[in-house]
Amino acid sequence: MLQNPAVIGRPASNKVTSAKVLTVEGEDLVERSAKDIGKYVRLAKENWLMPDEPIFEPLIHDDMFWRCCMKLHASRGKRAPKNENLILSGLLYCGSCGLRMAGQRKPKTSNGKRVPGTYNFYRCQTYMVHKDGAGNTTGCRNHGTLQETVMPFVEEFLKSRGQVLQDLISSHRDRESLARLLAEHRATDSQIAKIIDQMRDYLLDQAGGAVGVPEGDAKGLPFLMDMYDQVFDSQKKELETELRALEAEHGQVAHQYFKLPPKAQEIAVKTLEDLESRMASVKASLEPLTHRWEDLVEKLSGLRERIGLARVALETGSLRQQAQALRNVIDRIEVHYVPKGARNSTLVKAVIVPLVGEAQEYQAGGITVASD
Repeated sequence: MLQNPAVIGRPASNKVTSAKVLTVEGEDLVERSAKDIGKYVRLAKENWLMPDEPIFEPLIHDDMFWRCCMKLHASRGKRAPKNENLILSGLLYCGSCGLRMAGQRKPKTSNGKRVPGTYNFYRCQTYMVHKDGAGNTTGCRNHGTLQETVMPFVEEFLKSRGQVLQDLISSHRDRESLARLLAEHRATDSQIAKIIDQMRDYLLDQAGGAVGVPEGDAKGLPFLMDMYDQVFDSQKKELETELRALEAEHGQVAHQYFKLPPKAQEIAVKTLEDLESRMASVKASLEPLTHRWEDLVEKLSGLRERIGLARVALETGSLRQQAQALRNVIDRIEVHYVPKGARNSTLVKAVIVPLVGEAQEYQAGGITVASD
């Protein structure tokens, strides 16, 4: 029931298909691939054909139905490791071949004899499968990493990134403080720098390349952002007027389309496509960069909260809680090696890639941050 829109009074078709030739996607007929012919495939809700309004009394509220759909089809994320001691399992990737490192919990030995205790170890899967054979096209050696070698990098990442995000988010409306923070941590999130550069490009375009547009550095950032707000507000009414005119023209051409002869219809289609392209461009211009700024700050706020939970989990949580907390923050950890001896190698750096924001690089042999 929670996947059937009939419960909100809007029964739908085109939810699944086993079409042999064509299927409907959006407003288009799309040819099915040979491997899918004869198979039932569940289509995305964007392709459902359903009335815009309920045609009978709903059983549940519309908002509840769509929230349930989102939850049912949401990504499950990275699963917890099969062995709870391997808390980095699924996160470590070989920097040479790009494959996930295989985790192993191995018994400790001394001089070839078994001694009490175990340790957590991760190895390159390319070398495990192909050794030095023809299948090893990336030249991977016997790359191996102890979990205890990588964990200090993870702990330092959570500590430093969490503090930077805390400062950044708490001052994102204070433009003087924000300018100082961006000067100190320019690489913390390149999306922030990109939005600032887009603001400056917008002002240069409106000014026709004239001088007077401030730089996006610590000194000129507050003035740059204030100027952007003022110029955008003045241009907004012109853009809205232009959009209404394009929509009206589009409506007229579409209304006359079926009354035109075939050749004229071909010209009308090109005209409609051109108008739609121009309308999309104007709509994009009507979205102020400050909206993107707020969206980014919201994502970074979520990351900051998850980092806080991960730090608590590493201190007081169970092994499974630690593993899950790290998966809520980190997308992957790339480990890079240099040759050592005939077949082995040694770790030289680890690159931690978060789910949101910039990657951080750490040099082995000490927690040295290579990029601020």
